[in-house]
Amino acid sequence: MNKEEENSAGGKGTHLDRKKLFSTVGTPDYIAIEVLYQKGYDKMVDWWSLGVIMFECLVGFAPFHAKDPLATCRKIVRYEKYFKIPPEAKVTKHALDLMKRLVCPAHRRIGIDQIKKHQWFKVWCIFFSFCLNQKKRQ
Repeated sequence: MNKEEENSAGGKGTHLDRKKLFSTVGTPDYIAIEVLYQKGYDKMVDWWSLGVIMFECLVGFAPFHAKDPLATCRKIVRYEKYFKIPPEAKVTKHALDLMKRLVCPAHRRIGIDQIKKHQWFKVWCIFFSFCLNQKKRQ
């Protein structure tokens, strides 16, 4: 039995030991492109999903949604064509920049350290700090 077989069979290692995963699970609208290519993926897929959720919250709909899951997957594979912000959404340049740094190929995607330092979060931290200070004064 090789290492991968041991891991999947509950042998010496566990699934936590693996650097890459190969299963295809999740809600189709939020699945990262590398999951669909079935060549293995890591935790960076979660940051793709965050970018899609951020898009949905700020714009009002999921960028890759379609009537059936296969059509959704086709849109994800062609994400550059479908990940477009309509002008009426009035999304800030910082929000757009962050979403584009999350919804992109894994080798270009930013991780938690860069996300926390991103200008979009800096603006929100200033805003929330101001709100908290105002509340304390009341």
